[in-house]
Amino acid sequence: MTSEATRPDGVVIREIDPLELKARLDRGDPLLLVDVREPFERAMVDLPDYGQQGVPVKMIPFVGPELDREREIVVYCWSGPRSAWATERLM
Repeated sequence: MTSEATRPDGVVIREIDPLELKARLDRGDPLLLVDVREPFERAMVDLPDYGQQGVPVKMIPFVGPELDREREIVVYCWSGPRSAWATERLM
């Protein structure tokens, strides 16, 4: 299920569920996946390799400007709050 939120400045933030993400990856959509979990969390469980970048959430303000802005960026974590914070910082 996809949901959207519109910020006061008019920017729309889309949230997609894992099934939509899987479908988009299977289609070959040119997504840039950014995993904002800590390295020890990725060591316990991770997605198959889709070229995702592991960027701990605290590093987003420093690494964010280096991300490929030509691709749609999908930020994810375990439950949502960190990816929401990271998305706001990237925007």
